[in-house]
Amino acid sequence: MPRTVKTDRIVALSAVEQRLLEWVLRCEDLGVCITGELIRKQAGVLCDELGFASARRISFSKGWLHKFQKKYSLNSKVQHGEAGSVTPAQVEDGRQAMQKVTRGFEVANTYNMDETSFFYCMAPHRSITRHRQPGTKKSKKRITIALTTNADGSDVVDPLFIGSAARPRALHHKYLRSA
Repeated sequence: MPRTVKTDRIVALSAVEQRLLEWVLRCEDLGVCITGELIRKQAGVLCDELGFASARRISFSKGWLHKFQKKYSLNSKVQHGEAGSVTPAQVEDGRQAMQKVTRGFEVANTYNMDETSFFYCMAPHRSITRHRQPGTKKSKKRITIALTTNADGSDVVDPLFIGSAARPRALHHKYLRSA
């Protein structure tokens, strides 16, 4: 079979794609957020590292990126929460420390409170449009809710709604003293 640019390109891209996939998976393991544009740029860098002449290179287009993602089952996802901020070892250490502190209390007298916020004025950060849209500053208007219950679930406290004010009325006397 005669060697053509097309067959050389397939072999070359196979090496680039393999190294690129390893790079993507390494970034995923480290918790680094990567975008399609970053993957396309890294593909170009890998081509340079592997010594491909510019005549044998392809343009790493959005179509190429789409096929690369489909081939290796990669999807664009939004990262949620803060679970990536701690390691499993830190979680276990915290769990043991909490058990040590609460050892002398009954389960019904051990409470947990957590807060969550709802950003009711924030627009979505992804959009499907025909043309590129400029980004906007995100609104920080929110309502925060504190949820509390005891360890055995027998006492669920009513949710506490927390707003935001420059000078909360409940702390009015503190502002008078500090002024």
